[in-house]
Amino acid sequence: MIDLQDKNYLVLLRKLKNINSYNAIHFIDIENMIGNLKFKSNPVKRYVSAMNNFLDDYIDIYDDKNSLFIISANSNFIGSSFYKYKNADENNILSYPSLGKDGADLVLVDSIKEYLISNENENEPFLGRIYIASSDKKFSSSIVSLQEKYQNFYLIITTKGNTGFQMLHVANFLKVFGLQFPEDLLFFIKNWGEITGSFTENNNFNVQINNIDSINFSENNLDLDVSIYLKDEDNKYLDRFTVGNNIKTLISLVKKYFGLNIHIYFNDLPLLVDEE
Repeated sequence: MIDLQDKNYLVLLRKLKNINSYNAIHFIDIENMIGNLKFKSNPVKRYVSAMNNFLDDYIDIYDDKNSLFIISANSNFIGSSFYKYKNADENNILSYPSLGKDGADLVLVDSIKEYLISNENENEPFLGRIYIASSDKKFSSSIVSLQEKYQNFYLIITTKGNTGFQMLHVANFLKVFGLQFPEDLLFFIKNWGEITGSFTENNNFNVQINNIDSINFSENNLDLDVSIYLKDEDNKYLDRFTVGNNIKTLISLVKKYFGLNIHIYFNDLPLLVDEE
């Protein structure tokens, strides 16, 4: 349960009594979504402007006129006079300031537990769609619990966030915000390479889909060749990419998230994966 003595959630508790009146709930960790932006001049104003721009796009895409958006960020940003959604007239857009390190994450995590996971609340199970817009691993345990209880959960990541190994394993459905196929798949593979340490800024990596024109979803033709090119004179990065179950894991994740069977070529050499 939420400790009201430590966290100022009183407004949140009052406004979320009737969550089943919404078709969808979005928990948005806005700072995670826009990434680690640094500005030399007017940092707060420019950072808040980036927040506003992202939220404009996000709400434009996902608002079906009956969705609830719960936004959390550092109190300096949420409280700024430049923040567009500080006093939003729409009753479906709620912004909550957080304090301290990881405060924004904790606001959202506790909200998820209180209204969607806890068996002690007075709400019926939520019937709509549930979105967590964050790649922070602090949400991983909540995601596991949500997916045990609901079949309508989505994880949203961005190209600017740092999506880690743990988050990619817990969610059953993922969307890359702002990207459609095949760009979202290319980003996903690049992100995986960065996680394993095989893709870096110094090795000029490039990921290509070879037979994109041959995909025919209507006929269930879901095999895809993916070529990875990078500077790797001593096979150092190839070793990182292939160590342990890295390749099998990548293939299984692409199958789970995109419904595709991929065959990987590393600098034009096929990477063979043993069938289990």
